[in-house]
Amino acid sequence: MENTKKKKYVKSRIMITMVLVVSMIYSSMVTCMPWIVEALAADGDNAPEIVLSLPNGNTEITSKHVQCIEVNSENNSDTDKECAIVIKQVDCKGNTLNSVISEDIIEAKGTSTIKSYIKMVNDAYMVNVLAYDNLKNKKIISNTINIAVNNGKFKEKIEKIDPIDVTINQGDKYTLPNEVTVIMNTGKEKILPIIWEKKLANTDTVGIFKFLGSVDGFDKKVTLTLEIKSTNLKEEVIFENAELESIIKEELQKDEEYKLTREDLLQVTELSLAYSLSGNSNITDLKYLENLSDLDLSFCGARFDLTPLKGLVKLTKLNLYGNAIDDISPLESLTQLKALNLACNQLTSIEPLRNLVNLTKLKLTSNLTKDYSPTKAYYKNLVEKDFEWNPDEGQGEDRVIKFTDANLEKSIRKTIDKKQGDIHLSEVVNLKELSVLGLGVTSLSGIENLTGLEKLSLWANQIEDSQLKYLKNLKNMKELDLAANRLTSIPARAFESMSNLEELVLDENSITAIDKEAFVGLENLKNLLIEDNKIKDISSVSILTNLDTLMMRNNQVSNISPLKPLTKLTCLWADNNSISDINPLENAKGFKDLGIEGNNVSDISCLSNMVNMEKLKISKNHISNISVVAGMKNLRWLQASNNNIVDINPVADLTKLEILYLDSNKIINIEALRKLVTLTQLQLKNNDIKDFSPVKDFYDDIKRKDFDLIINPTAGGGSTDGTENNPPVTPPITPPVTPPVVEDDPLKEVNFANSELETLVREQLGKNNGETLTQGDLLGITKFECVFEENTDISDLKYFKNLEELNLSLYYTNFNLEPLKELTKLKVLELNSNAIEDISALEGLINLEKLDLSSNFISNISPLKNLVKLKSLKLSGNSGIKDYSPIKDIYNNLQEKDFEI
Repeated sequence: MENTKKKKYVKSRIMITMVLVVSMIYSSMVTCMPWIVEALAADGDNAPEIVLSLPNGNTEITSKHVQCIEVNSENNSDTDKECAIVIKQVDCKGNTLNSVISEDIIEAKGTSTIKSYIKMVNDAYMVNVLAYDNLKNKKIISNTINIAVNNGKFKEKIEKIDPIDVTINQGDKYTLPNEVTVIMNTGKEKILPIIWEKKLANTDTVGIFKFLGSVDGFDKKVTLTLEIKSTNLKEEVIFENAELESIIKEELQKDEEYKLTREDLLQVTELSLAYSLSGNSNITDLKYLENLSDLDLSFCGARFDLTPLKGLVKLTKLNLYGNAIDDISPLESLTQLKALNLACNQLTSIEPLRNLVNLTKLKLTSNLTKDYSPTKAYYKNLVEKDFEWNPDEGQGEDRVIKFTDANLEKSIRKTIDKKQGDIHLSEVVNLKELSVLGLGVTSLSGIENLTGLEKLSLWANQIEDSQLKYLKNLKNMKELDLAANRLTSIPARAFESMSNLEELVLDENSITAIDKEAFVGLENLKNLLIEDNKIKDISSVSILTNLDTLMMRNNQVSNISPLKPLTKLTCLWADNNSISDINPLENAKGFKDLGIEGNNVSDISCLSNMVNMEKLKISKNHISNISVVAGMKNLRWLQASNNNIVDINPVADLTKLEILYLDSNKIINIEALRKLVTLTQLQLKNNDIKDFSPVKDFYDDIKRKDFDLIINPTAGGGSTDGTENNPPVTPPITPPVTPPVVEDDPLKEVNFANSELETLVREQLGKNNGETLTQGDLLGITKFECVFEENTDISDLKYFKNLEELNLSLYYTNFNLEPLKELTKLKVLELNSNAIEDISALEGLINLEKLDLSSNFISNISPLKNLVKLKSLKLSGNSGIKDYSPIKDIYNNLQEKDFEI
């Protein structure tokens, strides 16, 4: 999971090695202009065939992996033509996802070729081949070339599955359903079988029971809530809300000592709770008032969970004015309602009101939605309302969408390829992915209309807590990135409607508090990233029982007992906190990757059953006994620097080890390393080791090491040319290569050395393949996150002269930082979790305010001595740093640091 944080920006690559050619003639559309469409596909015995058909003028190309389309034109007419190929990304329903991926125009004189390269993995593309007459009159030459992947078939997935709610009486016969109706990614409904984790024993016990099941054949969970109601009307009702109980007793003219029964509560038909409840939002007890017809819950100032109202089907009048309600889905069953007041709340959608056709009075003003189309069926019957449909804005999908923030609107316009004119709901409602990276967005108003979104990245903007409310309507969300914003707290049920959410990124904010109910509803969440905040209490994560990965480094957490229920965890990064007890992790036996560096841990015996562990980082603690690692036969990476370790025999049989850091301990004998021939990195300095002969047979194969090969003469192995007292050896540093001087020519084209970096730039700037990228374009970039899969060449960064924020973390690479010398406007630079040794290139970056160099191989920090504007500096995880004196003059100015002088 090392690149979980970055994976959402990474696109797969497919090697192109084979060309399949087919021919088509469109004489009926353009005279004397035959076309050849070439689709380049994967090589090998399993190379897919290109399947062509010509139904009604449409040509369909089906291929597993198509990455390039060529259109060759033979123009035999006397008139010169301009031809173009336009590629649009679409989903399986034909909805446009990314309006224009590329558009290349060529002069079709004689024989010409136009190409558009596209990257395709489990997706579909629609290609229009267009003809231009002197670039003015556009004519479609071929209708649509639909290119699908996955062997011509879309991988069918479940798009939506609603939870099941059932209410029965005590003793009634009931069997859990064997099937459930779901919405597939094709837009069609399907009835699929359910496999329940537990069965219903009986219905004799009154209460609310939860059942969890999975849809057979799909990695999708379904929940069923079963409420078993008592049939004994004389039974006393135990209230959860004492204030509500008192109000009802007063309504029934009962004294405080009286024990209310279900029979009593059935007598209540009207109830006013306006200005009551003292902010207590618990209205669960209202479910017993089954004969209620008139309910007033106005001016309570609460964010009510309206689920208890679901069964009050006799309600005809309901007042919820002046609260903080954002979800009204429980109201959809109240079909007898005639008067409903929802004004002054936080609604982003009124879809649940669509079937309340008996309404004659409806108030909706002062909410977060202006889409009143769900009232279409009864709008004309409303004799009292406080809203109007503006004909200029249209209705339903023709409605005009407004965005408060100009930068957000600009990004959306790029995504849908609409530079000007009104944005209509129909143009954005089916968008699946949206990336708004480093644009300084402050308001998310309007984004609540993008209800089809599944992946949303808002990295490096200026979003504050108050803006989270606009995300509550995005129920299809699977991946949400809010990293590097201005969040300070996460409120209760902030993401409750996102039941499909699998990854949530909250890194690099200023979060100090997460409400205990913040993650309610996220039962499918697998990856949670909350690194680089100021979090002390993680109680909120205890309900995330399906969590696979939790990244929480660089916080202030001391108690991890909330992790005890998270038995499915395979990856936890908890470095640089204040943890002393890791026993709560003992039940998560599937761990593969665990990082607890920079804490106060002394005992790791609870890890004894974690036989699947592949990567273990325990440096900078107080650990002396590492016997538990003996059973971790799959371990490839062990970092145990800066502890109190003497005995390393437990590592003797870990023959898969590739990286081993044991420096700065109390080790004398390294005989246990003799069989670890797969080691590529080994750190042993700052111990009491005199004899290194156990590693002599593979010493030359160790690419990164911090010691000379000294053999104890008394051991019979003789001596090498090394010194006898084993001084620490600094690995040779490759002389830095000075990058060529970049001439300031805004119109000059930039030829990228790293194609991956070029792709990222094009995405951020909205530039299509084929469009020239100039130095002037790159001067417009002020924030950038490098996301590489293979090529880690950063020489192209020398052109980003106006860059203020740069993230190069999590690559475990010894970057050559010379290109950064040019970036003198940098204020934020993240280089953590790499293998960097030399930081001399940073000495001229005098405007730096935040610098993260943690978890590298740095020993010399003298280049930092003149960076007097630094307010945040992280150096932990660099065991080679022994001398902090170069930064003594700036130390007291640091507001954030992870080291002491």
